[in-house]
Amino acid sequence: MSEQEAVFSKVVSAGKKKYYMDVRKAKTGNLYLSIKEVTLGDTQDKSESRRILVFDNAIKDFGEGMDEIRKYMPGKERVRSEAEKVAF
Repeated sequence: MSEQEAVFSKVVSAGKKKYYMDVRKAKTGNLYLSIKEVTLGDTQDKSESRRILVFDNAIKDFGEGMDEIRKYMPGKERVRSEAEKVAF
């Protein structure tokens, strides 16, 4: 499947990792979530990346699963702006 233009994008930096989250529209018109994790190496050729796709028919379950997981993950809580809040 060729990549389509992003409808919405968000980049999250976490140490030597970056997460690129894009909502894209498939040729069929359906939306899907593309999450790309990039681990930065000492040089660009040593960087690694992985990608997962979550299609619109699974996004609700995926979001609910992430909400449950967040309860068990330690992390610094911060207040998010309305623009940062993305409903699944």
